Amino acid sequence: MIEAEPAVHTLDSDVEYRLRIIRDDASHDDRAVALGLLATGIAGTPAETPALLDQKAVETVLDQAGEWRSALYDLWYRLRIPFGDAPLDSWYVLALAFGKTGGDVPKAVELHAGVLQRMAAAEDPIAVLRTEFGLTGETREGGEDAFADAVLARAPFRSALPRPWHAGLRERALAPWTDLREEERPVLLLELKQRIQGLEQVRFFVRGEVLENKQVAARLHDCARTAPEEWDEATLAVATLAWMWRESGFCLQELNQSILSLPLVIDFMVRRIRDYAASAGVAAAEPPESPIELARQLGRLRVRIERDHLRCLQFDGSNWERREFLVPRSACSAILDLPGDLREQLQDRFDAALPGEGPPVWAAAMDAATAAGATPTDVIKELARWAAADTALPVDYAIFTTPIGVKLDAPWELEYEDVFCYTAFHEGFDRDAEGVPFDHVGIQNAIGQRLRYNVVKKAQNYTLLRRFKAQSFNLPDIAVAEDANHGGHRAAGIRLSCRIPTYIHHDGLTWKGLADVRLNRTIYREHLEFRPSDVPLASRLATWLGWIADAAYARGLEFDRVYGKKLTRPGEEK
Repeated sequence: MIEAEPAVHTLDSDVEYRLRIIRDDASHDDRAVALGLLATGIAGTPAETPALLDQKAVETVLDQAGEWRSALYDLWYRLRIPFGDAPLDSWYVLALAFGKTGGDVPKAVELHAGVLQRMAAAEDPIAVLRTEFGLTGETREGGEDAFADAVLARAPFRSALPRPWHAGLRERALAPWTDLREEERPVLLLELKQRIQGLEQVRFFVRGEVLENKQVAARLHDCARTAPEEWDEATLAVATLAWMWRESGFCLQELNQSILSLPLVIDFMVRRIRDYAASAGVAAAEPPESPIELARQLGRLRVRIERDHLRCLQFDGSNWERREFLVPRSACSAILDLPGDLREQLQDRFDAALPGEGPPVWAAAMDAATAAGATPTDVIKELARWAAADTALPVDYAIFTTPIGVKLDAPWELEYEDVFCYTAFHEGFDRDAEGVPFDHVGIQNAIGQRLRYNVVKKAQNYTLLRRFKAQSFNLPDIAVAEDANHGGHRAAGIRLSCRIPTYIHHDGLTWKGLADVRLNRTIYREHLEFRPSDVPLASRLATWLGWIADAAYARGLEFDRVYGKKLTRPGEEK
């Protein structure tokens, strides 16, 4: 883990906090769910409960809730995504709605969205709560203790500032759709459908049902055939979210597993805008009337943020959740100089002095390699082996992928065998001890097959006449449970990973999505998970890979084609 940039370390605890529901310490979640159960009326108050719930009382409530306990945990979990927590007043409304509808999740989610919108539009928002749910007494305000007091007294509660952007949301969300000409709307919706189909695993919780890519695409297709006024509110939320994603460029899968409703979609956008504005040191503008204009506001801020930060994702392969975090680019650029041991390794291997830094030192390494009778592949091999042995960022595999060096004027014409993929293994890696089914050759073949496929699919983004469906470009990410939903990953031991895309250049053209570095750890241990503070060290490997590839392409050289196809001989993995 890098020690040079203390600010980066704060990201580790922040990202871990946002995943806390799957950690050992879930006392906050237990208390929130217990209070939600009490609010529903499903679970009675323990006879000797103090004014504010203690841990023993929380456990009593949870134990006596029976099957309702899991239902409330599920709703709390989905409301917390993607920021790791939920406003307690919004949770109170959802729990009350769940109780009023008799535990009917679709109706509860719909009522929750409706109440939030009515509260925002009302002169007296608390009166809406009193009327809808029969609450009485003085309004409680504040945090957990005030929430507990309100629940036990069945009184109104608020924990956040007013959210005026919830008011009149259906009408405001409909307006951009109805403003489109009749012939424009299907074109936009069918484009959004194709974009959704090109993403890796979407999972939205819509009125009690999890919708994946095919179901979301089907809804958008249905929208193209009907007037917006005929869409129900859940469908309007799905279609509007897809359009907002198109306009803003945020990671749509950050809302995977979350409850999708118009108020919650707008809450996500407003909070992300405010977070970006704080990172950029500017004042956040007030949310505009139009949700689409709100998305464009986010898009402008995103561009500004990306000048000084890498937008990265934490990815959980077991449930497809994603969390965005920002890494300062300065933390990455500060460590791009060649470490002394890597420089010595390259100099010894190619029998040449390699002074300097940046692209020139890698260009010199390329020239030294060819002068010594080696190939561009040997330069990548030396870097990969160094990465696999680097004690600053320990890994079991270091994987380097880039085009062989052909079709760089038209990468959408790349075939699988036109993509180079090399895997270096840590010398201490023991596949038997770590329960990896494939041997070293099999691991490299499984990895190479998948990564060559990814490059060829991503290259389709650069052409309108696509040979097959394009795959979306990746952000840098750190991942856990990569093998949970992928047979090839299970067989190859891809479990904890860090993936950093890079750029390559050819004849004045810059291509993204065609080259990356992936690091893998095969042992499941929490302390071995990649952290945000690991990104700068991983990022320098990807930057160096790009410089190596550029040097090869500028000299008309290619990487060895043996690494563009299935390996068959022992020793080819080395």
